Amino acid sequence: MASRRRRSKVLRLTLLIKKGIAFLFSHIGLCALVVAYTMLGSVLFRAVEGPLEKEVRQLARDCRHQSVRRLWMITYEYNLYEEEWIDKVFDELLNFKRMLLRAVWKGYDARDYEENVQWTFSGAFLYSLSVITTIGYGNIACRTYFGKAATIGYAIIGIPLMLLFLTNIGDILAKMFRFLYRRAYRLKVEMSLWQKRRKVERLRQLASSAACEGVVLSRTPSPRPHQQHKVKRIHTFTAKDCQPPESYINDVRMAPRSSSLSEDQLGAVRQQRVRVKRTAMYDFAPNCLISLPQHVMRHVDLEGMRLEALIQRYEFEEFVLRESMEEKLNRVLVPLWLVLLTMLAYLSVGAVLFAIWERWDLLDSFYFCFVSLATIGFGDLFPGASMRDDGSAQEKLVITSLYLLFGMALIAMCFNLAQEEVVSKVVRLVSKLGFWKSESFEGG
Repeated sequence: MASRRRRSKVLRLTLLIKKGIAFLFSHIGLCALVVAYTMLGSVLFRAVEGPLEKEVRQLARDCRHQSVRRLWMITYEYNLYEEEWIDKVFDELLNFKRMLLRAVWKGYDARDYEENVQWTFSGAFLYSLSVITTIGYGNIACRTYFGKAATIGYAIIGIPLMLLFLTNIGDILAKMFRFLYRRAYRLKVEMSLWQKRRKVERLRQLASSAACEGVVLSRTPSPRPHQQHKVKRIHTFTAKDCQPPESYINDVRMAPRSSSLSEDQLGAVRQQRVRVKRTAMYDFAPNCLISLPQHVMRHVDLEGMRLEALIQRYEFEEFVLRESMEEKLNRVLVPLWLVLLTMLAYLSVGAVLFAIWERWDLLDSFYFCFVSLATIGFGDLFPGASMRDDGSAQEKLVITSLYLLFGMALIAMCFNLAQEEVVSKVVRLVSKLGFWKSESFEGG
């Protein structure tokens, strides 16, 4: 019984460890792991390098005070002997310079106030982030042997972890960006479908009014001998009242397209009184006294056929667009210009932010953001140089760290999206040139 209980406990512990490892390498787990690892590094490096920084600053203050006292003693003893005074002061200045260089080598940055130390929690956090992201500004570095050894071990574990995080989070952001772009594309297609439906409805209304309304002229004998008839009044007719013969329909269908009337002309025919000269006319039905002239009726029927053809064309386009929408959405790719525009917008936001915080020029701020996110890290510009006298300097350093972390993830997303677009264009180009087909044949 005891052995079974031990086995069950071991199995539970093993299962729990497996679940914990699986969670750590999930999307949320990787984000939490990177943040926790960076915070661990900030605590470690602050504990290792913080005391040395205070010690070096104290040493620099002591050297300065000692040099001032010695200069006063030299002046008090040799004030009447100019050459001896100059020699003594020169020697003392050389001694002070040596001590100052030694302090600078140990990390002295010409600041003596304890509240402006570099190795605060936020400063160490930024240093840890610059190590695992391989930016490496160089403005702050470990001076102790233990700190240097800790940096090596920290980077060996942190850099692969950061690469895994960037790959994972970049894939997630790419999927989200692709989803939003496809939603916008779907909205665009649905707007196009809605416009086509509106056009179809308008054309149907126009065709219905054109088919159900017409103009019929009654005739009376004319008193003049050279005129047989004259127009007396206008009647309305429907398609049931007057049906054209089959020969006339065929005649209209064979009519050229250039003889169509506009909507304004059709409205004028329906609404205004028409006076016509004597010409050949068709009698469509016994109850119709006289129809419109032949060329007008041809225009009216031809326009109705045109409207019906337009309706069918728009309905067919709507059907094809709706049927192929899902397939197009699955194959749609985020364009390269949109990826570059997103990255440019992020760099511009950072440039404005650091121009305000660091009092840099806008070009210098943009240069710093680009160099940092590209992991070049020259070190000529680095964050925090102008923040130390600010009360909210530590909060700004944390925001800077988050900006760099999210920016690296955004770059990974842009690479993911750009890779799809470039590969798609290359495959399309190769297939057009015929190389793809020839290579496939050779491989077969």
